[in-house]
Amino acid sequence: ETALANLGEARWRAAALQKTLCAQLAARSGTAVYTVPGLDAAGAGALARRLFAESGAPCAVLAPDASGTAARYALAGTDVRALCKALNAAFAGRGGGPAGLCQGSLVLPDAKTGAARAEAFVRRELEQGRG
Repeated sequence: ETALANLGEARWRAAALQKTLCAQLAARSGTAVYTVPGLDAAGAGALARRLFAESGAPCAVLAPDASGTAARYALAGTDVRALCKALNAAFAGRGGGPAGLCQGSLVLPDAKTGAARAEAFVRRELEQGRG
C-alpha cells in the first residue's frame, strides 16, 4: 500500500515537472528542436504542441530512452508529414499523424551519438523548409 502511494506521488511529480518544462521551453521563440531524455509520449506531444502554439514555428521534441538506442518523437507545425516521413526513413522509425502533429519512435544508430544525430537531422530538415 505504501509502495503504491509512493508510485502515485512519483508519477504526479513527474507530470508536474513535465508541465514546468513545457512552460519554460515554450517561452522561447523560433524554430525549436529539443532533446529531453526520458520524456514520455504524452509529454513529447504536449511539449511539441505547446511550442508550436507559442511560437508559430515548426518544432520537434526527441525523447531518447534510458538505453540511448531508441527515442520517441513529436513534430508540430503547419504540415510536418514530410518531415515525419524523412525522419522515419532515416532512423528506421515508425509513426505518423495528421498535418499539424506527427508522433512516433526511432531506432538510434548508437547510444552515444544517436540522439545528437537525430537532432541534427531534424534541424537540417527544418532549415530546408520541411515542416
